[in-house]
Amino acid sequence: PYAVLDLDWLAWLGPEDEAMHQRVLLENLAAVVENYLALGVQLFVLAYAVRDAAQLQVLKAALGMPVKVVRLTVSLSEIARRLRSDVTTGRQDDLREAEAWLAVSRGAGIEDLTMPNDRAIHEVAVDILDWIGWA
Repeated sequence: PYAVLDLDWLAWLGPEDEAMHQRVLLENLAAVVENYLALGVQLFVLAYAVRDAAQLQVLKAALGMPVKVVRLTVSLSEIARRLRSDVTTGRQDDLREAEAWLAVSRGAGIEDLTMPNDRAIHEVAVDILDWIGWA
């Protein structure tokens, strides 16, 4: 049994307050994981942009289980192409944030595996599952 969690959704609230968002994220993550564990879920796939090793350690502590980090890479032009189909202003904010992260290599170096995300989603997922040993 597995669960897939997009961690952004666990702390999507206003106003913009980074410390509050992180606290709510960690509290919600712990509660959701506990609920899934009670149902027998043993494997978790988490989607999230982790900015540095310190944030990763906090997430690992909240999870209380081994974590393998896969860094998906793609060019800024491809990120822009993908976000262009969504006309919301939030996607433009996402593009600016991606550009800033790429400019300083934020989040780089904390991964166990780097995977190019330039193919069909299914192909990327299968390669990751093979690497983890879940396939």
